[in-house]
Formats: sequence, structure tokens, C-alpha cells
Amino acid sequence: SASSAARAPAFCQIHLRPVRRADVDRKRLLITVRDPVDRAVSAFEFRHPTRGESAVRFPRSPFELRLYKCYDSVRAWVGGLDDATGECGDVARAAIDPLAVERGGTNRVAHGRSSQLDKGLVYYFDAVHSLLPTLEYALVRQEQLEDDARRALRWLGWPAPASRFPQAHAANRARGATDLTADERRVLAQHLGKEYELLRALEANEIGRRAGNATARGALPDVGVAKHFCRSYD
Repeated sequence: SASSAARAPAFCQIHLRPVRRADVDRKRLLITVRDPVDRAVSAFEFRHPTRGESAVRFPRSPFELRLYKCYDSVRAWVGGLDDATGECGDVARAAIDPLAVERGGTNRVAHGRSSQLDKGLVYYFDAVHSLLPTLEYALVRQEQLEDDARRALRWLGWPAPASRFPQAHAANRARGATDLTADERRVLAQHLGKEYELLRALEANEIGRRAGNATARGALPDVGVAKHFCRSYD
């Protein structure tokens, strides 16, 4: 309703592009994070040409098509990170490198803006990494989503819903095929080492963990617009 929209905080969602310094200047941030290994497995399945989300709505880049031609399953891809050579080995490792481009070809095709595997924490926060100790933000971890979301709402000065949060899109279409062994998870985690380093830095500098800075400036003011989107692409 118009009255509820008037009481809602305005916010800007950043998606599929790196966070810029102008995005974080004098703003309070909610940062959603997930274990990097789990995020990579989910991203692999999300972009799979046949099992993933609609290729009509989310076209695959030439780089992604080459990746899935080499590796039809996430377990095969993880196996290729250390063992594969040649083009498939290069593609396997480049898929999680946010700075990598496709080897060969005249145009050096990038991953593509809809790609997901390369868009982890390093992709989003590398440009503002040095600013973390100065920012006001709360983390919402996928592994403890409801608890973190309620804590973030309190930090922002807004009441949390009395009922539990609804859950959607929870079914795993490829359950079993994405269950990595302990050794496979270790291999993938090693290749995602920079992701884990940045996750630890985000956790260490979260406002609730800083001495003497456990509360925010107060409740957000009433505003007339509940939501708007940042410019997603340059």
C-alpha cells in the first residue's frame, strides 16, 4: 500500500557489477555472503545450459559454453581444476578468476556479464577492499539467513517480522551430482583462497564486531520509495 511504502527504507541493489567507492560512501550496507565453495557449486548449476536457469532469459556467454562443453558436472569441473591440461584446464581455472579472459581468439571474449562462477566476493569488493574498516555494514550469511537478517533489521532500526521468513527456490535440481567429497571440497577451497581471505576480512570489519561501534546511527528515516536499482552495467 502507499502508506506501507512511505514507511519503507529506500535501498539500492548492486548485482552483476563490482561495487564502486561511490556506492559505499556514507551509506549503510547489507552484504549477503555464502561459503565460497557452496556458492561456486550453486553457480555452476545455475548456469548449466540444460539443468540451469532458462538460457532464453539468461544467455550463456561463449566462455560458459566452452566450460560446459568440457565439464558437464560440477564434480568433473572440480577434478579439472588441478588435473586438466590444455584448453579445458585453462577454462576450468579461468572460470573462477574474475580478472581472467578467454584464451585464444581475436576478441579475447570475457566471461560475460551474466556469468556467475567468476562473480564472488573478490569480483564485487576488490575495488573497495581497503575501505572495509571505514564502512558501516552488516553481513547476512546464507548459512544463518534468518538470524542474520533479523539482527541486520535491528541494526537498521526496523522491526523484524514476527513469523519465520518464507523460503523459495530451495530445491536442488541436481541433488547428489553436486555433493562433493571432502577432498573435492578441499581442492575447490584452495582455488578459492582469495574468496575466503576476503570473507574473513568482511567478518572482521563488520560493524557489530568493532569495539565501541556495535550500534548504528539510529533508525532509517521514512522515505517515499521502497526500492530502486543501481545502474547495473556501465
